[in-house]
Amino acid sequence: MDERELIARVRAGDAVAERALYDAHVDRIYRLAYRLAGGDDLAQDFTQETFIRAFEQIAGFRGEAAFGTWLYAIATTVILNGLRKVRRFRQREADLDDAAAIGASSANADPDLKERLTSAVDDLPLKYRTVFVMHDVEGYTHEEIGAALGVPPGTSKAQLSRAREYHRPPEAPREQLWARIVAERLARRHERQLRQRRQVHWWGWAAAAAAVLAVGIGIGRAIGPRPAPRPSGMQMAEAPAGAGEQVPAAFEIAALDHLRHVETFLMVFQSAARAGSAAPETSGLARDLLMNTRLLMDSPAGRDPRMAALLDDIEVMLAQIASYADRPEPSELQLIAQGIEQRGLLSKLRTAVPAEYSVLSAQGVL
Repeated sequence: MDERELIARVRAGDAVAERALYDAHVDRIYRLAYRLAGGDDLAQDFTQETFIRAFEQIAGFRGEAAFGTWLYAIATTVILNGLRKVRRFRQREADLDDAAAIGASSANADPDLKERLTSAVDDLPLKYRTVFVMHDVEGYTHEEIGAALGVPPGTSKAQLSRAREYHRPPEAPREQLWARIVAERLARRHERQLRQRRQVHWWGWAAAAAAVLAVGIGIGRAIGPRPAPRPSGMQMAEAPAGAGEQVPAAFEIAALDHLRHVETFLMVFQSAARAGSAAPETSGLARDLLMNTRLLMDSPAGRDPRMAALLDDIEVMLAQIASYADRPEPSELQLIAQGIEQRGLLSKLRTAVPAEYSVLSAQGVL
């Protein structure tokens, strides 16, 4: 089957065509990964990631270059970035920018690469090593090598060919690699679906809660007494227990449910912030919760001084989270997490929410 037809079928979701395209190119990609990584484990990891990215991005392949060239470019990016990550993990400082030009001679070349090349040459049998060094390192011709060693030029060529093949990477473990690729793609697809379901759940909850609160506030304003001016945050914190108007049961339940969701959100956010990352939908969820917080502040629930003080604190933190872009810097996340800790907000939420509303039993919130 023509490769262009295979690519078209892959774009249409044909798994058989995906396997055929994989079989046509896996050996070359694995050899490149093996030579640059210097071992089978990393070579398999890099080959797997190359094909996963290629299948994910194949809709963007325009055919301006050969598919093999396009795939090779993806592999080079994956391998070099992967090796940099390995280096950072091992706390090494060598630069891998010249790793792609593996045959080039450079004073700034990767020290490990130099070591591996030296070791590979030293491992060659003497007759192969002699010809390899004279031809590929020192630049002698086969005629000159033959005259120096007393062998025909054809023998020199044959020994050079064997020297170059001596450390040839092993055959790519096709079936093992394909099984890994299939399993990893399924796992990533499942994770994306879970994230989408969580996002839909939060949006659905936010819309429903906002509607309920808006209706409740409208009714409260229509039939209830005009609320007295709300005291400042300090006055709220100092208000005696039980001060303020009796909150209707419906608003009390809505407020407690909201506090439970806020507690869950802040716990997840704080954990992610400590790790230096946050989900892309974090700021959107914060905006939804912030909107509901402000609705509650204007409802009968917000007339209770202690609840009002807590909602004030929640408003400040949610506004900070919502103000950042979808991908904030780790330092920004850590500052917000420190603010949550300094205000003792999670502790206040746990105190405010009765045991039956505990976040630990709130299955399905995340």
